[in-house]
Amino acid sequence: VVCHSGINVPMPPAPPQRNRPVRTILFAGTDWRRKGGPVLLDAFRELRRDLSGLRLVVVGCRPRLREDGVTVVGKVSLADMDLWLREADIFCMPSWIEPSAVAYIDAAAYGLPVVGTRVGGTPERIVEGQTGYLCAPGDSHAVAERLRALTENPERARAMGDCGRDMVAGKFTWARVATTVSRHLSPTS
Repeated sequence: VVCHSGINVPMPPAPPQRNRPVRTILFAGTDWRRKGGPVLLDAFRELRRDLSGLRLVVVGCRPRLREDGVTVVGKVSLADMDLWLREADIFCMPSWIEPSAVAYIDAAAYGLPVVGTRVGGTPERIVEGQTGYLCAPGDSHAVAERLRALTENPERARAMGDCGRDMVAGKFTWARVATTVSRHLSPTS
């Protein structure tokens, strides 16, 4: 029985209102390379040629980057993560290896569309075309194209974010996980 795992952040009572152009991409991970940071940076550079005002915010690690439009925040508390999830328009972590990243569902809980890779348990956490997009690991051009699709269609980005939030509420809260575990551990009569 798959019972999943819960989100690390508190589920906001309502998703943040994002009635603005889709321009801020959030990366959150402690291992810049394994989590696909360099792949995302290449995709970001490709997009910046055409999209003015695009931003990339890196949280959780401190890669040495000096790029226009890139903000490296480093490690933050769980409480401060709330601010970065509210400020973002898209979450992207194109990992090379990923057993089952909670960061994807944390972002979805905040109504963010998510771009990741088809590795490990990620396809359980990102439903292709519904809650976000999945790319092959290392394919920066595919990541750029998926990010472009979200920036060019804010309504689609918001719809994917809403769908992801519903998915988190249905499968990825600790209360939901506990109910599933309890139901399968209880003795049957």
